Amino acid sequence: MNPYKEIIENLLEQAGITIEGQKPYDIRVYHPDFYRRILKDGARGLGESYVEGWWECKRLDRFFNRVFDYQVEQQANQQVRLWSLELQDNLFMRFPGKEDLQACLHREAADYPFYQKMLGSFLLYQSGDWQGVSDINTAQEQRLLTVCEQLQLKKDETLLDMSCGWGGLAFYAAKHYGVKVVGVTQSQQQHAYATKLCKGLPITIVLKDQREIKGVFDKIVSLQQYDDGGVMNYKAFMETVDFKLKRTGIGVFDLFSSGKSGNNQSALLNDFVLPKHRPLRRLAQTIGLVEKHFVLKKWSI
Repeated sequence: MNPYKEIIENLLEQAGITIEGQKPYDIRVYHPDFYRRILKDGARGLGESYVEGWWECKRLDRFFNRVFDYQVEQQANQQVRLWSLELQDNLFMRFPGKEDLQACLHREAADYPFYQKMLGSFLLYQSGDWQGVSDINTAQEQRLLTVCEQLQLKKDETLLDMSCGWGGLAFYAAKHYGVKVVGVTQSQQQHAYATKLCKGLPITIVLKDQREIKGVFDKIVSLQQYDDGGVMNYKAFMETVDFKLKRTGIGVFDLFSSGKSGNNQSALLNDFVLPKHRPLRRLAQTIGLVEKHFVLKKWSI
Protein backbone atom coordinates (compact mmCIF):
# COMPACT_ATOMS: atom_id res chain seq x y z
CA MET A 1 0.00 0.00 0.00
CA ASN A 2 1.12 3.55 -0.71
CA PRO A 3 2.57 4.74 2.65
CA TYR A 4 1.59 8.35 1.95
CA LYS A 5 -1.99 7.33 1.22
CA GLU A 6 -2.15 5.33 4.43
CA ILE A 7 -1.13 8.36 6.50
CA ILE A 8 -3.72 10.60 4.84
CA GLU A 9 -6.46 7.99 5.15
CA ASN A 10 -5.79 7.54 8.86
CA LEU A 11 -5.91 11.29 9.45
CA LEU A 12 -9.18 11.75 7.58
CA GLU A 13 -10.83 8.72 9.15
CA GLN A 14 -10.63 10.49 12.50
CA ALA A 15 -13.03 13.07 11.07
CA GLY A 16 -15.29 10.47 9.46
CA ILE A 17 -14.03 11.30 5.97
CA THR A 18 -13.43 8.43 3.56
CA ILE A 19 -11.36 8.61 0.39
CA GLU A 20 -13.54 7.44 -2.51
CA GLY A 21 -16.50 7.24 -0.11
CA GLN A 22 -20.15 8.00 -0.84
CA LYS A 23 -20.85 10.73 1.71
CA PRO A 24 -21.06 14.30 0.35
CA TYR A 25 -18.03 15.36 2.41
CA ASP A 26 -15.88 12.40 1.31
CA ILE A 27 -13.18 13.15 -1.24
CA ARG A 28 -12.38 11.56 -4.58
CA VAL A 29 -8.72 11.52 -5.61
CA TYR A 30 -7.68 11.53 -9.27
CA HIS A 31 -3.90 11.89 -9.12
CA PRO A 32 -1.59 9.24 -7.63
CA ASP A 33 0.84 11.86 -6.26
CA PHE A 34 -1.88 13.64 -4.27
CA TYR A 35 -0.98 12.01 -0.94
CA ARG A 36 2.75 12.67 -1.18
CA ARG A 37 2.10 16.25 -2.27
CA ILE A 38 -0.12 16.97 0.74
CA LEU A 39 2.46 15.60 3.15
CA LYS A 40 5.22 17.54 1.43
CA ASP A 41 3.50 20.90 0.79
CA GLY A 42 0.78 20.95 3.45
CA ALA A 43 -2.01 23.51 3.06
CA ARG A 44 -0.50 25.00 -0.09
CA GLY A 45 -0.43 21.57 -1.71
CA LEU A 46 -4.02 20.91 -0.68
CA GLY A 47 -5.27 24.12 -2.29
CA GLU A 48 -3.15 23.91 -5.43
CA SER A 49 -4.00 20.26 -6.06
CA TYR A 50 -7.72 21.03 -5.77
CA VAL A 51 -7.49 23.87 -8.29
CA GLU A 52 -5.49 21.60 -10.61
CA GLY A 53 -8.17 18.90 -10.46
CA TRP A 54 -6.23 16.33 -8.45
CA TRP A 55 -9.18 15.79 -6.07
CA GLU A 56 -12.74 16.91 -5.55
CA CYS A 57 -15.48 16.96 -2.93
CA LYS A 58 -19.21 17.60 -3.37
CA ARG A 59 -19.47 19.56 -0.12
CA LEU A 60 -16.24 21.39 0.64
CA ASP A 61 -17.90 23.30 3.47
CA ARG A 62 -18.76 20.09 5.32
CA PHE A 63 -15.37 18.59 4.51
CA PHE A 64 -13.46 21.45 6.13
CA ASN A 65 -15.97 21.73 8.96
CA ARG A 66 -15.22 18.12 9.93
CA VAL A 67 -11.49 18.65 9.59
CA PHE A 68 -11.71 21.60 12.00
CA ASP A 69 -14.21 20.03 14.42
CA TYR A 70 -12.18 16.83 14.81
CA GLN A 71 -8.90 18.74 15.06
CA VAL A 72 -7.25 16.56 12.44
CA GLU A 73 -4.11 18.66 12.31
CA GLN A 74 -3.56 18.56 16.06
CA GLN A 75 -3.64 14.78 16.00
CA ALA A 76 -1.22 14.50 13.10
CA ASN A 77 2.52 14.16 13.44
CA GLN A 78 4.22 17.51 14.09
CA GLN A 79 6.08 17.18 10.81
CA VAL A 80 2.87 16.68 8.82
CA ARG A 81 1.19 20.04 8.25
CA LEU A 82 -1.96 19.45 6.21
CA TRP A 83 -4.25 22.33 7.10
CA SER A 84 -4.03 25.54 9.06
CA LEU A 85 -6.63 25.79 11.82
CA GLU A 86 -6.02 29.55 12.05
CA LEU A 87 -8.10 30.48 8.99
CA GLN A 88 -9.74 33.51 10.54
CA ASP A 89 -7.11 34.54 13.12
CA ASN A 90 -4.45 34.81 10.42
CA LEU A 91 -6.27 37.34 8.24
CA PHE A 92 -4.98 40.91 8.54
CA MET A 93 -6.04 43.75 6.32
CA ARG A 94 -4.65 46.92 4.75
CA PHE A 95 -5.76 49.13 1.92
CA PRO A 96 -4.29 47.48 -1.17
CA GLY A 97 -1.51 48.85 -3.23
CA LYS A 98 -1.83 48.45 -6.98
CA GLU A 99 0.18 45.22 -7.08
CA ASP A 100 -1.72 43.71 -4.13
CA LEU A 101 -5.09 44.49 -5.69
CA GLN A 102 -4.16 43.10 -9.09
CA ALA A 103 -2.79 39.93 -7.53
CA CYS A 104 -5.94 39.29 -5.48
CA LEU A 105 -8.33 40.05 -8.32
CA HIS A 106 -6.32 37.83 -10.65
CA ARG A 107 -6.69 34.93 -8.22
CA GLU A 108 -10.38 35.65 -7.72
CA ALA A 109 -11.01 35.42 -11.46
CA ALA A 110 -8.76 32.40 -11.96
CA ASP A 111 -10.07 30.40 -9.00
CA TYR A 112 -13.73 31.42 -9.03
CA PRO A 113 -15.02 27.80 -9.22
CA PHE A 114 -13.02 27.05 -6.05
CA TYR A 115 -14.56 29.99 -4.17
CA GLN A 116 -18.03 29.26 -5.53
CA LYS A 117 -17.97 25.76 -4.03
CA MET A 118 -16.66 27.08 -0.73
CA LEU A 119 -19.34 29.78 -0.36
CA GLY A 120 -23.06 29.40 0.29
CA SER A 121 -25.96 30.77 -1.75
CA PHE A 122 -25.33 34.27 -0.35
CA LEU A 123 -21.72 34.08 -1.61
CA LEU A 124 -20.31 35.42 1.66
CA TYR A 125 -16.72 35.06 2.79
CA GLN A 126 -18.14 34.39 6.24
CA SER A 127 -18.17 31.47 8.63
CA GLY A 128 -21.86 31.98 9.42
CA ASP A 129 -23.81 31.35 12.60
CA TRP A 130 -23.87 27.57 12.98
CA GLN A 131 -25.88 27.39 16.19
CA GLY A 132 -28.65 24.84 15.69
CA VAL A 133 -28.05 24.38 11.95
CA SER A 134 -25.99 22.05 9.78
CA ASP A 135 -25.93 23.69 6.33
CA ILE A 136 -23.97 26.72 5.20
CA ASN A 137 -26.90 28.55 3.58
CA THR A 138 -28.95 28.64 6.79
CA ALA A 139 -25.85 29.47 8.85
CA GLN A 140 -25.06 32.46 6.67
CA GLU A 141 -28.66 33.67 6.65
CA GLN A 142 -28.62 33.57 10.46
CA ARG A 143 -25.40 35.58 10.37
CA LEU A 144 -26.99 38.20 8.10
CA LEU A 145 -30.01 38.45 10.41
CA THR A 146 -27.73 38.98 13.42
CA VAL A 147 -25.72 41.69 11.65
CA CYS A 148 -28.84 43.56 10.52
CA GLU A 149 -30.29 43.43 14.03
CA GLN A 150 -27.01 44.70 15.48
CA LEU A 151 -27.14 47.60 13.02
CA GLN A 152 -30.72 48.34 14.17
CA LEU A 153 -31.74 48.97 10.57
CA LYS A 154 -34.87 51.02 9.89
CA LYS A 155 -36.76 51.61 6.66
CA ASP A 156 -35.28 54.30 4.37
CA GLU A 157 -32.03 54.56 6.34
CA THR A 158 -28.79 54.66 4.37
CA LEU A 159 -26.33 51.79 4.72
CA LEU A 160 -22.77 51.73 3.38
CA ASP A 161 -21.43 48.23 2.81
CA MET A 162 -17.71 48.96 2.59
CA SER A 163 -16.83 45.52 1.25
CA CYS A 164 -19.97 44.26 -0.44
CA GLY A 165 -18.33 41.36 -2.26
CA TRP A 166 -20.96 39.50 -4.29
CA GLY A 167 -23.79 41.62 -2.83
CA GLY A 168 -25.34 39.12 -0.41
CA LEU A 169 -25.59 41.42 2.61
CA ALA A 170 -26.75 44.42 0.54
CA PHE A 171 -29.49 42.29 -1.03
CA TYR A 172 -30.64 40.88 2.32
CA ALA A 173 -30.69 44.25 4.11
CA ALA A 174 -32.58 46.07 1.36
CA LYS A 175 -35.11 43.28 0.84
CA HIS A 176 -35.92 42.61 4.50
CA TYR A 177 -35.38 46.03 6.11
CA GLY A 178 -36.10 48.53 3.34
CA VAL A 179 -32.79 50.38 3.67
CA LYS A 180 -30.99 52.19 0.86
CA VAL A 181 -27.62 50.55 0.31
CA VAL A 182 -24.39 51.61 -1.34
CA GLY A 183 -22.12 48.61 -1.82
CA VAL A 184 -18.44 49.04 -2.64
CA THR A 185 -16.13 46.59 -4.38
CA GLN A 186 -12.95 46.83 -6.43
CA SER A 187 -13.64 43.60 -8.31
CA GLN A 188 -15.20 43.86 -11.75
CA GLN A 189 -16.50 40.30 -11.46
CA GLN A 190 -18.18 41.00 -8.12
CA HIS A 191 -19.54 44.33 -9.37
CA ALA A 192 -21.24 42.67 -12.34
CA TYR A 193 -22.69 39.84 -10.24
CA ALA A 194 -23.91 42.09 -7.39
CA THR A 195 -25.46 44.62 -9.79
CA LYS A 196 -27.50 41.87 -11.43
CA LEU A 197 -28.46 40.31 -8.08
CA CYS A 198 -29.67 43.60 -6.60
CA LYS A 199 -31.58 44.86 -9.63
CA GLY A 200 -34.93 46.35 -8.64
CA LEU A 201 -33.89 47.08 -5.05
CA PRO A 202 -32.70 50.45 -3.62
CA ILE A 203 -29.08 49.36 -3.97
CA THR A 204 -26.18 50.96 -5.82
CA ILE A 205 -23.07 48.84 -6.37
CA VAL A 206 -20.01 50.96 -7.13
CA LEU A 207 -16.67 49.88 -8.51
CA LYS A 208 -14.10 52.03 -6.71
CA ASP A 209 -11.91 52.45 -3.65
CA GLN A 210 -14.10 52.80 -0.56
CA ARG A 211 -12.24 55.97 0.43
CA GLU A 212 -13.62 57.65 -2.70
CA ILE A 213 -17.27 57.25 -1.67
CA LYS A 214 -18.92 60.60 -0.96
CA GLY A 215 -21.52 61.45 1.67
CA VAL A 216 -22.35 60.25 5.17
CA PHE A 217 -24.47 57.26 6.16
CA ASP A 218 -26.80 56.20 8.97
CA LYS A 219 -25.14 52.80 9.26
CA ILE A 220 -21.89 51.26 8.00
CA VAL A 221 -20.94 47.59 7.78
CA SER A 222 -17.84 45.72 6.70
CA LEU A 223 -17.77 41.93 6.89
CA GLN A 224 -15.32 40.73 4.26
CA GLN A 225 -12.63 43.29 3.57
CA TYR A 226 -10.05 40.79 2.35
CA ASP A 227 -11.95 39.98 -0.84
CA ASP A 228 -11.44 43.58 -1.99
CA GLY A 229 -7.71 43.40 -2.38
CA GLY A 230 -5.83 42.06 0.54
CA VAL A 231 -4.61 43.29 3.85
CA MET A 232 -6.01 46.54 5.17
CA ASN A 233 -4.45 49.22 7.35
CA TYR A 234 -6.85 49.45 10.28
CA LYS A 235 -5.84 53.00 11.15
CA ALA A 236 -6.82 54.25 7.69
CA PHE A 237 -9.96 52.13 7.79
CA MET A 238 -11.12 53.60 11.12
CA GLU A 239 -10.48 57.14 9.90
CA THR A 240 -12.51 56.45 6.75
CA VAL A 241 -15.45 55.04 8.73
CA ASP A 242 -15.31 57.94 11.20
CA PHE A 243 -15.53 60.41 8.32
CA LYS A 244 -18.51 58.70 6.62
CA LEU A 245 -20.63 57.60 9.62
CA LYS A 246 -23.19 59.99 11.11
CA ARG A 247 -22.48 61.04 14.68
CA THR A 248 -25.44 58.99 15.92
CA GLY A 249 -24.75 56.14 13.51
CA ILE A 250 -23.96 52.48 14.15
CA GLY A 251 -21.25 50.34 12.58
CA VAL A 252 -20.65 46.58 12.57
CA PHE A 253 -17.26 45.29 11.46
CA ASP A 254 -15.27 42.09 11.24
CA LEU A 255 -11.72 42.99 12.26
CA PHE A 256 -9.23 40.14 12.13
CA SER A 257 -6.55 40.10 14.79
CA SER A 258 -4.22 37.69 16.50
CA GLY A 259 -3.74 36.63 20.09
CA LYS A 260 0.00 36.61 19.49
CA SER A 261 2.46 38.70 17.54
CA GLY A 262 4.37 37.64 14.46
CA ASN A 263 3.48 36.41 11.00
CA ASN A 264 1.86 32.99 11.28
CA GLN A 265 -0.42 33.07 8.25
CA SER A 266 -1.11 29.77 6.53
CA ALA A 267 0.34 28.94 3.14
CA LEU A 268 -3.16 28.19 1.82
CA LEU A 269 -4.37 31.72 2.61
CA ASN A 270 -1.14 33.27 1.42
CA ASP A 271 -1.35 31.60 -1.99
CA PHE A 272 -5.10 31.58 -2.66
CA VAL A 273 -6.66 34.45 -0.67
CA LEU A 274 -4.00 36.99 0.32
CA PRO A 275 -0.99 36.86 -1.99
CA LYS A 276 0.74 39.57 0.06
CA HIS A 277 0.35 40.27 3.72
CA ARG A 278 1.82 41.77 6.85
CA PRO A 279 1.81 40.41 10.41
CA LEU A 280 -1.48 40.64 12.26
CA ARG A 281 -2.16 43.28 14.87
CA ARG A 282 -2.72 41.97 18.35
CA LEU A 283 -6.34 42.02 19.54
CA ALA A 284 -5.61 44.68 22.16
CA GLN A 285 -4.14 46.96 19.48
CA THR A 286 -7.21 46.56 17.27
CA ILE A 287 -9.59 47.37 20.13
CA GLY A 288 -7.48 50.41 20.97
CA LEU A 289 -7.81 51.71 17.41
CA VAL A 290 -11.59 51.28 17.48
CA GLU A 291 -11.92 53.15 20.78
CA LYS A 292 -9.97 56.13 19.43
CA HIS A 293 -12.84 56.84 17.04
CA PHE A 294 -15.99 55.19 18.40
CA VAL A 295 -17.85 54.09 21.50
CA LEU A 296 -17.32 50.33 21.51
CA LYS A 297 -20.60 48.75 22.60
CA LYS A 298 -19.87 45.09 22.01
CA TRP A 299 -17.14 42.85 20.66
CA SER A 300 -16.72 39.10 20.43
CA ILE A 301 -14.26 36.50 19.20
